[in-house]
This record gives sequence, structure tokens and C-alpha cells, in this order.
Amino acid sequence: MTKLNCDVTKCHYNHQSMCSRKAISVDGPHSFSKSETLCRSYVPKNSTNFFYEIGDLEEYPKRETNVYCDVENCVFQKESECHADKVEIKETHNRPGSKAHHESMCKTFECIDK
Repeated sequence: MTKLNCDVTKCHYNHQSMCSRKAISVDGPHSFSKSETLCRSYVPKNSTNFFYEIGDLEEYPKRETNVYCDVENCVFQKESECHADKVEIKETHNRPGSKAHHESMCKTFECIDK
């Protein structure tokens, strides 16, 4: 499992920089920079999401979690999983017209030299 640090405080699953999901997914198949990646598991924190994906919640948030990755150009991605020792998900500013999950990015992303 990967150590996860998440500073996306607007996410329903974030609890003191830890994630209460059993696993997260990082997306951005054709990314060449950190800002082109995103946490696909992001769910906005609000009252209508109280029971959202309750099956993914664990009893206590944990520092370590499985990180599935669909970022082909990242040095840490192997067989759709992240193999970095530590992953940081960073909050970004919401851009006009963007979807909610675009408020996050994988700060750990490192582009493969091509």
C-alpha cells in the first residue's frame, strides 16, 4: 500500500489529510504535467453526499491506501497501480466550467522522459 497525504479539504473522503476510502483512482491518461492529473475518487463535501458510496468508507481513515493509476506517462504507474512510496493529492483552484474532480491533482506525478 501507498502512504497517502491529501490536502483536498473539500473532498467528502478527506479526514485530517487522510482518506476514508479503501482505494483512490488517479486519472489523466495523456498527462505531461501534474496539473493535468486528477483524483477520480474526489466527491465534494456537502450534505447531499452523506451516504455517497458508503461501501467505500472504512471505520477509520488510514494513512496507507491502494492507489489505482491511469496516468500512462508517470514513472510510478505500473499495471494500473501507483508504485510510489508516498502520494500527495493537492487541491487546485476550481477553474470556470470545470467538473468537481478537477479541484485536485497528483503532486507526486513525474513524467517519463520520452
